[in-house]
Amino acid sequence: MYKSKTSSSMFFIKKMLYSFITFLKESDVKFSKMALDLSDSKILAWLELFDDDEKSEDNLIISEAKVNAEFEKYGFKISTTYVEESDKLNIPPHYSMLNNAILNP
Repeated sequence: MYKSKTSSSMFFIKKMLYSFITFLKESDVKFSKMALDLSDSKILAWLELFDDDEKSEDNLIISEAKVNAEFEKYGFKISTTYVEESDKLNIPPHYSMLNNAILNP
């Protein structure tokens, strides 16, 4: 049972992450940093957006909503936090920064 649950969680988390990154690219969300914290049923995403880029802010919120609409029925969710570069905030220590090679293959 445990192995089956773990495999299922990994499957959905990977699909959610792929969908989220795809939606970000399709809606042209511009950001300087992205970090994640993954659990069995949730992705916490932290993004640093460029200052005063309201279009990216709006599209990030829409991207999160699209992913949640697609995966909440399976018990999985994404929650995003975003800051602007001028905030000069560090990535929270429990998040792992994504490499640009992952985001732009």
